[in-house]
Amino acid sequence: MHRLSLLLLTWTWVSQASMIVYVGSAGCDADDISCHNSNQPHSELFAYDVLRNGFVVPNPQLHVDVGGLPLWLTVIESDDLDQKCMFAALDNHQIRVLQDPGSSLTAFEPIQSMPSGGSTPVFAIPSLDQKFLLVANYNSNDDPLGAGVTAFRIQPDCQLTPTSIVKHQGSSVDSSRQLAAHTHGLVVSSRHNLVYAFDLGMDVIFSYKLSDTGQLQELQRTQVFPASGPRHGMEHQSLPILYVICEMSRAVLVYQELDDGRLSLRQINTIRLEDADEDSKAAEITMLASGTTLYASNRGAKDSSNTVTAFRILDNGHLKEIQQIKAPAYPRGMTLVHDDSILLVAGQSNSDLAIYRVQSEGTLSEQYTLHRGLPPQPAAFAVLQEPAGEL
Repeated sequence: MHRLSLLLLTWTWVSQASMIVYVGSAGCDADDISCHNSNQPHSELFAYDVLRNGFVVPNPQLHVDVGGLPLWLTVIESDDLDQKCMFAALDNHQIRVLQDPGSSLTAFEPIQSMPSGGSTPVFAIPSLDQKFLLVANYNSNDDPLGAGVTAFRIQPDCQLTPTSIVKHQGSSVDSSRQLAAHTHGLVVSSRHNLVYAFDLGMDVIFSYKLSDTGQLQELQRTQVFPASGPRHGMEHQSLPILYVICEMSRAVLVYQELDDGRLSLRQINTIRLEDADEDSKAAEITMLASGTTLYASNRGAKDSSNTVTAFRILDNGHLKEIQQIKAPAYPRGMTLVHDDSILLVAGQSNSDLAIYRVQSEGTLSEQYTLHRGLPPQPAAFAVLQEPAGEL
């Protein structure tokens, strides 16, 4: 009886002080010669209770197999939906749809596989009203028709219905990376229902208008510097500013948002390297909800190339570096949790997870690194704002 009471008290404490985070594998990066794919299944999402104090507790009863390599994960919670929905962008050109079963003791349930509308989907994000899912197709095989953006309507039961497919066709100057279009990331703007699509292969930022019926209409193309490789972006919460991280040039670009999807470049911030590393490349970008600090990750063959750089966001939206901290080898994915008090950074090379505490001024202090109990080559995150379902 005493043991049962202790277990119930422990469960109550964890459930009230934690949030569920799913982590998925993206496999080894093609440029990471130190990474070796393991025999462990790569298609299983691992679940964790992340406590407010930063401790990460495995929750294996919530693990779920999505049937492919999960390159990106996103969770949608909306009053228009019957339950929470999870979407996994898989390397087999599918979007795997999962439902919350309604119990915190049961894993998400796969209910649908939908073709992504292109090749190798690597990013997915809901529209502003949560009625549509927007997917970026990277096109890993230089297929002239494989890259672009697909819009899906999200049904109340989480299932997807395609509403629009736009293709990107083009190339840029680096023949090793840019022989064809490679759409890598998306930002849904809070202004005018715009969608920005970042094409690494074309060195172009596309601006689209998303209609009430889920149709995508191209408005503008913004050319970035040759061989930059725009990858992901973030829009400032209150300023008309778009931040874009460029993989190949290792730069964070600051754009002012103008009318009709036009962008005006305001600042270039190159991620600092302690030692020269030709294979180094930028990966992810995220920002505090307060709009005061932005974080950018970089990865490379040298230990000194694997970093997270913190930038203070000035009143005009420009960036000023305030810190650069060591990250696990090949830090591809990162996410903020618990009201932006904790930053999680996944290292692909050695399959580890670094936990950082966000300080009041936006700088980071490393709390610890988890080396065991992770999926191989972790990179994708999905965060539930509250425990799935109810007990």
